[in-house]
Amino acid sequence: MKTILSAALAVTVCLASASAGFAEDKVEDPGIRPVVLLVPKAELVEGDEEVSVVLAIPGSWSGRVLSLHVRRAGDPVFEENPFRRDVAGTYSAAIPAGFIRPPGVEYYVSSTGVDGVLEPVSGTGESPHFSLVEESDASVVERIRLKRHHGRRVRFEATATYRNLGLAPRYYEDEKGEFTELMMHDWYNSSELSFTVRPLMPSIYQMTFGYGMVGGVMGAMTPDRYEFFSDAVPEASKPLEAPYLPGVYYGFARAYWEFGDLFGIEPRVMMGASHRGFEVGGGALARLGTIEGVHMDVEFEGITNVGWRFLVEFQMPYQDILKVGLRNEITTYPAAGPVATLPSLRLSAMFGGVEVTGGIGYGAREKCESGGIAAEVGAAVEF
Repeated sequence: MKTILSAALAVTVCLASASAGFAEDKVEDPGIRPVVLLVPKAELVEGDEEVSVVLAIPGSWSGRVLSLHVRRAGDPVFEENPFRRDVAGTYSAAIPAGFIRPPGVEYYVSSTGVDGVLEPVSGTGESPHFSLVEESDASVVERIRLKRHHGRRVRFEATATYRNLGLAPRYYEDEKGEFTELMMHDWYNSSELSFTVRPLMPSIYQMTFGYGMVGGVMGAMTPDRYEFFSDAVPEASKPLEAPYLPGVYYGFARAYWEFGDLFGIEPRVMMGASHRGFEVGGGALARLGTIEGVHMDVEFEGITNVGWRFLVEFQMPYQDILKVGLRNEITTYPAAGPVATLPSLRLSAMFGGVEVTGGIGYGAREKCESGGIAAEVGAAVEF
């Protein structure tokens, strides 16, 4: 607790007659009224602990109850806190920390006489004393960031992506022992559902939790990497279609920090399951620029037995309505196979608190004779 003396919130009570006598619990002369001199502090800072108003009373005094009436500027009702005397004879009352918020604090001191009548002795309810409360650095940061998001702190988002990486030759043995070359499609899907909450504080900007899938049909299937990507001629008979096995299902969490509106970082952890067993993964995103302004992202992530992906994206907003992103992704998903490259264009349009995303690109994997179209769709709701 901060004690603010004469330069802060100091109250000096001078008695009108020093010769008057006082009993232990009452005023001998009901006509005696204290004279209160109040020197309020001009400014306080948001986030301060409770501040004490101290009364320095010469001699003994116990005939009246002194109270501090305090409220945040603009609130309709004052809270009453009585002054209390400590062992050193000092009287003090607290301005709770919850009241020390912009734009300021209003307060006055009252006295209750032996007749039970409450009367103001320094300031009044209609004309209280005022101390300006400055915003803390954390509040300034929060206010600026909240304005970027139009006051919205929560976001729900769903995305789905289809990647066609071309045609690759595969060899199969027929019943006569002859090998046949077949051209097979190299493709996979991915999808994610996520929930984001934004504290918007210097310590942490936002946190995201979600669920995702990587694989084939609707994210539920993925080719086995040892068979689908093998260049060797099979030693045994193989079916005349690609061998699909269950894909990977995972949960993820990530947290974003932004430093000086210039640089941000977002680590990511992932845990899931596939037909091979327990899968773990993780990664990080580094951002140059603000999250809602012009920025460039560099992101890397990887999942055991699934592979890794590396993404570079340049994004530019237009009048808080449209976001244009140019990106290039390099990946070995969905089964730790040869490297694929996917350049694409991504557009996002905001309609109030609803954002719709679409993307189109071209993907090609090593060892494939051609490439294919990659497409993304997504939607988000913010409030």
